[in-house]
Amino acid sequence: MRLRGFKGFTYGDWLLLCFCLGLGAGMALALMFGDYGVQEGMLWAGAAGELGREAKRRAFLELLRQRAAGCMAGWVAGLTVCSKFLFGLLTFHGGMSMAAVLTGFTVRRGLLGFPLFLGALLPQGILYGAAWGIMAGWAGQREKRVHFFPALFLLGITAVGAFLEMWILLLRSR
Repeated sequence: MRLRGFKGFTYGDWLLLCFCLGLGAGMALALMFGDYGVQEGMLWAGAAGELGREAKRRAFLELLRQRAAGCMAGWVAGLTVCSKFLFGLLTFHGGMSMAAVLTGFTVRRGLLGFPLFLGALLPQGILYGAAWGIMAGWAGQREKRVHFFPALFLLGITAVGAFLEMWILLLRSR
């Protein structure tokens, strides 16, 4: 799939460019403004084991809401006329978020930050990545179709990823 006006520049190249630009922007913003937001998230993660049952449930529902909103944004972006551009923006946002967290881990832990980042990303990152890859494929299609039942399946995969993310966070905070 080639993008119009750019000879040899494919949709995959566009997504890779957006992701790399997002990585650079996320790292620059985290270093420029400090990793306050990342630190706040890490402090919450450290205190997650001390939360009561109701607070853990509310935290999980908030995480699930955020991940489901991201999944639905990708699905809706794939249905629009400018789906490739919008999915590039979502990819940019994902790269920015990942870079901010990686920068926070690296600032706090040095060279140990990268393995810690990978540990925080897996296994739910595999599920999120699979859902993103499928939605990116839908966004790159010429014909726009409403993939309703497959989108519900991807939403279910995202919910399982959110469950794993919260479970691992609570397991690590003990």
